[in-house]
Amino acid sequence: MSGYYGWRPHIEGALRLDVGTLAAVIADGIHAGTLTWPNNALSFRAKVDGDTGTLTLAYIADGTPVTSSIVLVKAKYGFTHRWLFVCPYTGRRALKLYK
Repeated sequence: MSGYYGWRPHIEGALRLDVGTLAAVIADGIHAGTLTWPNNALSFRAKVDGDTGTLTLAYIADGTPVTSSIVLVKAKYGFTHRWLFVCPYTGRRALKLYK
């Protein structure tokens, strides 16, 4: 329990999408797959061309099919590069997105 009136959700309990988990499939071209969590699953399709790309997610929320697109960008990191998500709500670059 937390908060004055009882339970409220914590970020640790939220579903998390980590760019590190998808790093193996994010490469030039089109790649697809499925990610699973206990009680949840989603299918994804990554389309990458050079330094940008799009990650399309398909899942079911409250019995309704949902399709969402997330922009991917390649950022310079030292002598190499790193893929980052662009948050659909804030527009900021991130390594992890939470539902």
